[in-house]
Amino acid sequence: MLVIAIALSFILSIFFGYMYVYTELLPYNSEGNYFDEKDCVVYHAQTIVVWLILAVVSLLVTAVLFAIKWSFRREV
Repeated sequence: MLVIAIALSFILSIFFGYMYVYTELLPYNSEGNYFDEKDCVVYHAQTIVVWLILAVVSLLVTAVLFAIKWSFRREV
């Protein structure tokens, strides 16, 4: 069960990291907005920080869960 949580957390950290890089590289205008004409979506520059925080937190959760799993493995 713990292995599934570790894998899920790691996959989420990869997704959030990808979204961080994707939104970081968009050409924002002077107001901090980017309109994607293909998908009709407006991206705001403020969301870059949110994606970064989510990526870091999920990576920390992955590390903590892995440390817990590793400590139980060593005790047995």
